[in-house]
Amino acid sequence: MDRSSQDRRRSSFDDPEAEAHFLRGQLRAEGDLPRLQLWAYLGHKPAQLALDGRALARPVGFLDWFVALGRWGASPVALVAIALANRACVELEDTAPELFTAASAISTALPAVERGDLAVESLRRQFMPFWLRGSKFQSGRSQFAPPPYLVVERAVQLMIASQTKTNKKSLGDIEALADAALRVPGWTHEDLLKETSREVLLEILRRASSSEPRGDSPQGGGDSSRTPPAPPA
Repeated sequence: MDRSSQDRRRSSFDDPEAEAHFLRGQLRAEGDLPRLQLWAYLGHKPAQLALDGRALARPVGFLDWFVALGRWGASPVALVAIALANRACVELEDTAPELFTAASAISTALPAVERGDLAVESLRRQFMPFWLRGSKFQSGRSQFAPPPYLVVERAVQLMIASQTKTNKKSLGDIEALADAALRVPGWTHEDLLKETSREVLLEILRRASSSEPRGDSPQGGGDSSRTPPAPPA
């Protein structure tokens, strides 16, 4: 396939129906149903159309959605923990700046652990300053930690669990993180589902794009049929 043909096909991805047609062909050729079901579950409209009724039901509540995500393994669950920790850091910058620096270090470490670039033990060591600062915050100002602090804390616990336990054993950590997120003022079920789904989907599509062979490369054999779809608008 020449470059002009590739450009025309990529431009067609502005149309969900056209992209769904492309994904159906990809599914017939490769049979990777779970991947498309994950994209559809995360809200990717063309994947939902391409599955022709085989998309899995999407729960209304954030906790149920989060728990069901575990059927695709530890990585999507860990990506939710990362997305929630990043969002909590933004809240801490405004509400508890004395915790923000330590929280930012944690939010940087979490993706490295999920990718396997940082050992779980290193995450535990980086978590200690954050935990100590949180303890001082509670003893000095209130008996309760700010809700975003608890989100980061439980995101770390879930990340450690996702790397060291089975999905079943991680269920309690998923529930604890979802509970902490829903306690943050302004974070509703609908809002968490929408924003977290989008963040996780964008990261998964980014990884697919960077890992697939280019159609004009020798490895691609002149065919870019494995090019992943464009991120949702």
